[in-house]
Amino acid sequence: MHRSDKQKHGEGVRRTVFNIYSPSRHKGGSTPANSVNDIGSPYPNATGHNDGNDEAMPVEESGNIIIMAWSYAQKTGDTSQLTKYFDLLDQWGQYLISDALVPAYQLSTDDFAGSLANQTNLAIIGIIGISAMTQIADILGDDTKSSDYNNLAFSDDDSHLTLSYGNSPSWGLSYNLYADKLLNLNIFPQSAYETQTKW
Repeated sequence: MHRSDKQKHGEGVRRTVFNIYSPSRHKGGSTPANSVNDIGSPYPNATGHNDGNDEAMPVEESGNIIIMAWSYAQKTGDTSQLTKYFDLLDQWGQYLISDALVPAYQLSTDDFAGSLANQTNLAIIGIIGISAMTQIADILGDDTKSSDYNNLAFSDDDSHLTLSYGNSPSWGLSYNLYADKLLNLNIFPQSAYETQTKW
């Protein structure tokens, strides 16, 4: 696939997720507070999970879609999806603010471990998603939202990274750190990467 083909494919995937969240598609006109794990199971139809029976990975997927949207805008200069779907992205960003720093009992991409609370990787993806929302709000000229998100994205806690924080013997590959590098956010200090490399 050529770069422009990949960009078009990525845009189509995001557009599908955004369209699934159209308020007219949900009972009562309201959408879930968080993004879903997939776009539906009745292949080849992307009909979502209007029944609420998706595999719940709310922090992971809310962070992922925000990161994909910001990465696309960074790489292409096209902010049209950010503008069109800002309210939805902001809704997911607000969800991350309330649920990502101390993630509730839920699945993540580390589903081999089952549902866990306090997953470090979920906190990482949440922090990166919140920071990406800072950039999205800034590029769209919403200084108030940008400032609000910026004030929440950073922490000065440089502790050891575990699979489930507070559980010292646990460990995991903190793969969600990739988005910090991908988006050039530099939220996590170099020492965090060095600690993980030594681990």
